[in-house]
Amino acid sequence: MKRFIATALFLMCLISVSSPQDTIPVIKIGKPKSAGGIRFSLNGGMSFLLASSKEAEAGMTNMGLTSAQAKKYYRNLRSGEGGNADLEYLITPAYGIGLRYKFFYTYSATEGFVDPQDGLYIYYGSFSEKIMVNFYGASILYRNLLGSEKFGLNAVYAFGLATYRNEAEYVNTYSLLTGKGFAGDIGVQVEYFLTPKFSFSADLSVFYSSLGKMKVNDGTNSTVVDLGKENRENLSRLDLSLGITFYPWK
Repeated sequence: MKRFIATALFLMCLISVSSPQDTIPVIKIGKPKSAGGIRFSLNGGMSFLLASSKEAEAGMTNMGLTSAQAKKYYRNLRSGEGGNADLEYLITPAYGIGLRYKFFYTYSATEGFVDPQDGLYIYYGSFSEKIMVNFYGASILYRNLLGSEKFGLNAVYAFGLATYRNEAEYVNTYSLLTGKGFAGDIGVQVEYFLTPKFSFSADLSVFYSSLGKMKVNDGTNSTVVDLGKENRENLSRLDLSLGITFYPWK
């Protein structure tokens, strides 16, 4: 009887030691354990404008350029270079507030014959646009860890001011178009930590803004144009970027 009891106790201990709870790894999502501090990141990559260019393409073909020229012109104009810089203070290990700066740059050009529809002349000239958009805003950051302290998933929302600048050429006539308005930016970011103070990151964000007024300067005269609700300049875009992040006082 004593031998049976001893054997039973031994088997119970063996089952307890080899329990599946101890042998099967469990991945948990948790908040970062590091204390609050400064976070600084730099990202750069490609950006893609979300606005439709069908009406603009139709306008260009009505002036005499081919449909292929118009499509290529606006296809080049809709994609460009982008990047951002972020400086945040981590109020807690998971939440932070800060400042975000973003930029976008794109350029496109073409040339061909233009019919002014006056029944007399046909002109040969060039078209080009060099567009630059800057964003200055306040940001809110949420940080989380994905199973370990090596990987992090962040969400960020920023809102502030967007400035627009377009150096345009139309049949050898030059104009500068400028404007500014409210803008917002929302995105997600995956971080991979090489050290507790340094990480690589991949960022996907959506920037949204539109302008209702624009200032047009031809070098001699300057005019403010009210675009109206239906003709607002849509600056919204999708940003894809890679970057690095520092935690100087982590």
